[in-house]
Amino acid sequence: MNRQLLWMLAAMLVCCVGTKAQERSHKRTFMEKVVAFLDSSNVRNTDPAYIGLPQRPWRIIASSGTDQMNMKLDVHDETEATQYQAKRTLDYSVRVRPPVATSIGLWAGYRGWGLGYSLSVTGNKGINMALNISTPSNGVNIRVRRFDFSKPERQLNVYENNELFYSGYQEEELGKPMKVESFVFDGYWIFNKKRFSLAAAYDQSTRQLRSAGSLIAGAMFYYQKLDYASKYNMSMINLTGNTGKIKLYQGSIGLGYTYNWVPAPKWVINGVCMPVVMLLNTGKIFKYKMVVPPGVSVIDVDDPWAISQLVHTDDVTFGGRIGFNIDLRMSVSYWYRRWFFCLIGQAHSFNATFSNSKLRMNEWDIKASIGLLL
Repeated sequence: MNRQLLWMLAAMLVCCVGTKAQERSHKRTFMEKVVAFLDSSNVRNTDPAYIGLPQRPWRIIASSGTDQMNMKLDVHDETEATQYQAKRTLDYSVRVRPPVATSIGLWAGYRGWGLGYSLSVTGNKGINMALNISTPSNGVNIRVRRFDFSKPERQLNVYENNELFYSGYQEEELGKPMKVESFVFDGYWIFNKKRFSLAAAYDQSTRQLRSAGSLIAGAMFYYQKLDYASKYNMSMINLTGNTGKIKLYQGSIGLGYTYNWVPAPKWVINGVCMPVVMLLNTGKIFKYKMVVPPGVSVIDVDDPWAISQLVHTDDVTFGGRIGFNIDLRMSVSYWYRRWFFCLIGQAHSFNATFSNSKLRMNEWDIKASIGLLL
């Protein structure tokens, strides 16, 4: 009996040791864990009848992008009538409309994760970067733009006693280029992540197999700076109420809807429409004037303009009312064996009112890409 008991204990010990050795042999390495996470992150807790994962994980994507920004500043100024002067109204508009910019890029990575680079081939010199991230439950889009611009369009209408006295339009060459900067962040949260995939429409890391839609919540932050503070741009500074620089901040939240339509196998057409409410709408304008340095007489110099200086005189902070806006985005994609093709378009619009001025900015971009699964 004791001998049988000893044999049973020995057998159990051998089984335990063998099990532990087998567990150690099947213990995944760090890289295997990373790969498993990347493979499952886009389809975790999703319905396989609606969302699929491409069998080949590696991909190379070549793309071409086209974008443009259109910004307009309107200034309205009135002077009351006196005994010697009629009532005068001045409506001044300046529009910054740079040429359409085109870029080409290359991206490589595993699933939806990787690195890419874009090169501007036409349009504006400067910085124009975009980052887009899509997962089953959320998406993030970031755009940074910075460039110089020297040929704004100017429209000036002068009224005396409500009758048009002067009207003029010109494309002016600034003495010193203005600096234009903008930063846009918008993020989405998808409610129906079980059957709807934003990644299937915008980075093709998943496949939308059947049509589905979802409510979508989002937040957006926007920053804009327009700086033309130079003594060589004094005519424009005077016409905009001694303003030489403007900074604008806007923050919004919204609720909308997005839909992936699969009209036929391998096709996905997506649309995003999200109305937003602007809860943060504020900014600052910077005032300037021309002065001659103390102790210097303009009579004693050949070029008074050369010794004159532009001096910052005041900052005016303003806050706008709660407003409404809309965020629009659309994409069309098609799969053919190991290849996929995608066309993406989006548009943003921002508006602000301060003092006697209005600032309106519209921007759009279109991106076409072709990818190969490896």
